[in-house]
Amino acid sequence: MTQINFEVASIPFERVLSNDIQASNDFGGTSKEKHSKSISARSSCPSFSFNLTDMVNMWNGEDDVVGCAEQSDETIGGYKLKPEYMPILRAILSKYGDICRNCTLTMKHLSVLLEMICEIISELREKDLVKIKEDDLKNMIDLVNDIKNMEVDIEWLHQRLVKLLEARQVVDQSAAMKEGKEINKKFIEIAERRLEECEKKKKELGAQLRSLCDKETETKERLARALDESTKIKEAIKQAKDKVRCFLRHSMADGLI
Repeated sequence: MTQINFEVASIPFERVLSNDIQASNDFGGTSKEKHSKSISARSSCPSFSFNLTDMVNMWNGEDDVVGCAEQSDETIGGYKLKPEYMPILRAILSKYGDICRNCTLTMKHLSVLLEMICEIISELREKDLVKIKEDDLKNMIDLVNDIKNMEVDIEWLHQRLVKLLEARQVVDQSAAMKEGKEINKKFIEIAERRLEECEKKKKELGAQLRSLCDKETETKERLARALDESTKIKEAIKQAKDKVRCFLRHSMADGLI
């Protein structure tokens, strides 16, 4: 199967399509060769495997059968694609119905758009998230947006591609995230060790504080007892002084007789 190379052409897809259809209507077969060469020059960079020049060649003449039109005699819902894409188309129509029902292009043109859609889905099936490139996903999204602008109902595919792109970007960032995780882990380990040291020191200080508090309590009790004893001693001294004061200053027989 031809692998897709989802590089975006230099001109928006819907504008090329519009110009191609208009040129086909205005000039017919006589302008086919000039128009094809013009598109080839404008989209010279590699594009998806079914490129814009092939589409122009097919759309500019009913007798020129290029691309998917002659690849298979089988049709599904009137659409004719390469045989390898028929199972994918069948699955799409079964799940989402006719996604081209609102698009006014011809069946041949719609078959080309559907083949592009099937090619994207085939690419998603064949690769995993690690192998697919971020740029490829971005180009797929651009292409799907172009097709959506033609009233093809593929919002479901657009949403999936956006989610895949976000997931792919996470994969790209995983190395940096892992490094950040390791650095943060070291910070946590250092902080935990310091916290353990603080807890240990706090316990030591707690023991010292309890010992100091015990000493403080004991000292207060001693002080209280000493103050109480001091009060008692002062009172005893006062009483003693009162008892001897008069006899010290006067005769012990003073006032006796």
